[in-house]
Amino acid sequence: MEDKDVLLATSHSKALRMPAFMRSILLHMLRDKRELQTVFVLLRFIFTMLPCTCAVFCSGSHLAGLLYVTLMATTFSTDTLTAMHHFMHNHSAFKHKAATWFVSILSSVLHGIPITSYQVLHVCMHHHHSNDPRIDITSTAPFQRDSGVQFLWYSLTRWMLLPWVMLPYYAFQRRRYRLSLCSALCMASHLAVIAALLRHNRPAAVWLFIVPTLATLLAFSLHNWGQHMFLHPEKHTEQLHLSYNIINTPSGAKPPPHAAVFNEGYHAIHHNSPLVHWSDCPAFFRDNMDAYRREGCFYFKNIDSVGIALAAFRGRYDILSQHLTRLDGDRSEDDATFLRKRLAPIRRAV
Repeated sequence: MEDKDVLLATSHSKALRMPAFMRSILLHMLRDKRELQTVFVLLRFIFTMLPCTCAVFCSGSHLAGLLYVTLMATTFSTDTLTAMHHFMHNHSAFKHKAATWFVSILSSVLHGIPITSYQVLHVCMHHHHSNDPRIDITSTAPFQRDSGVQFLWYSLTRWMLLPWVMLPYYAFQRRRYRLSLCSALCMASHLAVIAALLRHNRPAAVWLFIVPTLATLLAFSLHNWGQHMFLHPEKHTEQLHLSYNIINTPSGAKPPPHAAVFNEGYHAIHHNSPLVHWSDCPAFFRDNMDAYRREGCFYFKNIDSVGIALAAFRGRYDILSQHLTRLDGDRSEDDATFLRKRLAPIRRAV
């Protein structure tokens, strides 16, 4: 097995281009020194976009708003979303809660996401209930997962419409009443701000909230769909079979800091062993290969989850087969048949 991801994970933090004084300050503030890279990516995003946000708001210009969204999409995009994902899982990175709240709130707001919503939707609901469609509204199980039309319906309903009502209700059902109230207030406040801005500063409403919200939710839904496309028909609720791993993603060739170095591809490990830090995922996968082999798991290499989803939408099983490594040793069925079985809707799970 190739070790490119291991080398990237261990060397990447040394290549971060930040002033020495900033590195020193952040290391002093962090409880977990391995989060230097994650925090730096988020702070770079926050302190770049905050002045731009003020410029769009004060100018009231659609052109300024378009430039704002273009800057966000081309300069940060996946890197900050991936960093935010890992930061939301590790709220003990900072020694002080104020720093944690600062990064969490501003990262969410600048991406157009209501405060606390990602924490409830992803960390609480999705991870606790393992893609179970009876509880997890982001579950991919009931859908035909090689269908682009089904994905668009999934993205619209499960990510853009249902969360506004279901997240507070979910927290209430779990008897986490404070979280439920906080979630409801954050959702209502987010919509109230958009409504107020639509009346008084429409460009700010469109480009600072509506477009980032839709784009971020679409990105999250596509990544989640791709990461949970191939579900074992009988074992889809088991952690090792509700996702798969990817090694050596193409973006790993980019200079730091980039998303591949957060090892987002190791999603089966992330679900099965969520306490494993992202920098340890490649070595953890290699060290536990026997367990994955016994379970008949598989992994991809030199591709990412979005590329996998797009190939499946086009029915390009030849492309998927080129990147696929099966650990089951069973060659009674070809790769296309093997993958198609894991793309069919799982109706009985509902």
